[in-house]
Amino acid sequence: MKRIFVLLQFVLVCLMVEAQEKASRNWFVSANLAGSAFYGNEEIGHDFAKSPFKGFRNSIGVSLSVGRWFSPEIALRTKVNGFSGRYVISEDTETNAIKCMVLDEQVLLDVTNIFGGADPDRKYHLIPFFGGGFGRNMTYNRWATNLSVGILNQFRLTDRLMLNAELGLTLHTREFTGHDERKYGYHSFANEDRQFQLEVGVTYQFK
Repeated sequence: MKRIFVLLQFVLVCLMVEAQEKASRNWFVSANLAGSAFYGNEEIGHDFAKSPFKGFRNSIGVSLSVGRWFSPEIALRTKVNGFSGRYVISEDTETNAIKCMVLDEQVLLDVTNIFGGADPDRKYHLIPFFGGGFGRNMTYNRWATNLSVGILNQFRLTDRLMLNAELGLTLHTREFTGHDERKYGYHSFANEDRQFQLEVGVTYQFK
């Protein structure tokens, strides 16, 4: 009886270890250096330079995310992006500087796996994403909801490490900067605050 009890304990421990291993599979964390270019409804009626490389329009920050692949084709991630930005009311870099944070929940679709089948040795993955969340302008104490879309390019470095190159767009509501310009219509793209992102970094995949 004692041996049976010991055997049952051993089996139980093995099952618990296996369950923990399965629970940790397919989770990932990412860290990127993020460059952003901001366009706002405050610009309506002004002839500001549109180039994303203008200092009064762009900023450098970081993005951090955690997520899980539920299948080789689909994943969910929670992503925070910040922590500097631009409130484009002039062509002066210092005047436009703000502190901000954007938090999004996003769906990732690996179209490489969708059309090519799952392959653990694949060197490149094309992953469109979409989602939404909220942003906070900490300089002016304002909140806004948003929608986000983009494309994540991932390059396999090792079994667990991926290189990221990501392009994205976040469309904030006017509350992000607090202005309410409606010269182009209430639902106009130009009537919202836009944030374009270029990010480069790494993803660690738990196995």
